[in-house]
Amino acid sequence: MQLSEGVRIGIISDVHANVDALAAVLRALEERGVREVVSLGDVVGYNAFPRETIALMRKAKVSGVRGNHDLMVLGKIPASSCGPRGQRAVAWTAAEITLPERAYLEALPVQIRRHDSFLFVHSRLGDPVGRMQTPADFVTERRFLGRQYPRLRVCFTGHTHEQVAIEITKQGGFQRHLNDVALDPESFYFVNPGSVGEPRIADYRAAFAIYDGEQRTVSFHRVEYDRSRVLQENTRRGLSRRKSRIKSLAARVLVRARTFAAQVIPGYP
Repeated sequence: MQLSEGVRIGIISDVHANVDALAAVLRALEERGVREVVSLGDVVGYNAFPRETIALMRKAKVSGVRGNHDLMVLGKIPASSCGPRGQRAVAWTAAEITLPERAYLEALPVQIRRHDSFLFVHSRLGDPVGRMQTPADFVTERRFLGRQYPRLRVCFTGHTHEQVAIEITKQGGFQRHLNDVALDPESFYFVNPGSVGEPRIADYRAAFAIYDGEQRTVSFHRVEYDRSRVLQENTRRGLSRRKSRIKSLAARVLVRARTFAAQVIPGYP
């Protein structure tokens, strides 16, 4: 896969073993005429379809890098950096996948570079676990990348599951773009396509981005898919979210309080 002036590339990240979300995104990209796709890592983790997801990634010839959950499943980094649900999924996935599927994850590179101007990584260069969240984080990483790759203009990065483009201008200004963005050749960009299969917001649609080399734009997209199968299988496999006892107790107390208020307070609510 080579990036050229006229090429359009689908950028995906954090599929997290949600094969139905991945299938929906690949269909959406095909409908938009996008034939090449790059994944920013975390193929597996959290959800119950790691084998099917790897098979579809292979079938669709998706290029990609490895993420921290891929590395945790391989036993290359500890799973302690994620919560209880993530740790359960890491242990289950490690036991579930076959040797050829492990080999697929092993073969994923830590980075992909194209034409000196584009870098694809999971999070920070050389650090798939660390997060970039504050303006200072992005500015520091921009300086580091500039020393490594002076001609670099765009870093495609995932990990946080947040669909956003961060622009650092030639003058050092900082701007967050939540919608489609035209790339200024004088600026530097971090582009995060969001998560395909494990959203961290109320919008559960599968997220992705498209880079258009001819228009020099990045567009953000989301696509609906049927979540019922993955939710059911997660429950069956013990991978679903578990409410804490404190949250469950608080919810029950709130319900009882509202019921009592409705009985004793005229006109409530």
